[in-house]
Amino acid sequence: IAFYSNNLFSFIESIIHYFPIIILICDKTYNFKHLEFISKIFGWIVIIGAVPFLLYKFSSLPLLGIPINYEAQQDSSYYFMNYFVFIDNIFGGDETLRYSSVFLEPGYLGTFSAFLLFLNRYDLHKPHNAFILIGLLLSFSLAGYVIGLCGYCLSLLERGLPARRMILLT
Repeated sequence: IAFYSNNLFSFIESIIHYFPIIILICDKTYNFKHLEFISKIFGWIVIIGAVPFLLYKFSSLPLLGIPINYEAQQDSSYYFMNYFVFIDNIFGGDETLRYSSVFLEPGYLGTFSAFLLFLNRYDLHKPHNAFILIGLLLSFSLAGYVIGLCGYCLSLLERGLPARRMILLT
């Protein structure tokens, strides 16, 4: 991790920005507990937002939301409705069923979900991991699907499943 700074303020800002990553890397005794905590919070956020998202997309249920604009992009594709438990792209149209949860794009949700499932060794007996998998599936993210499948294959190899059998299963 590189800290680019022109002054003391930007150096402190860089440290605050990367502080959670530094804690996860440096704390060897509790890093699995940190991962479990992050996975639980993320899994519950995903499923709490997925239910009203599906109701909103498949019914005429009106939801209270606030329009927001992501200022880094000046084109019209980054206008969203913030429904407090999920974000929906205004110009994406109602025809799209891609769930993005609290992320700007569904690809972010898919990729992050795939990595979290890999780190949790695809243990779907835990409810939060099953919720993360639901978020990955609802994102319709090709990148998330490919990363998730590759991670699952690596997980099977790590458990000692022969490569030939693994290829037949996938």
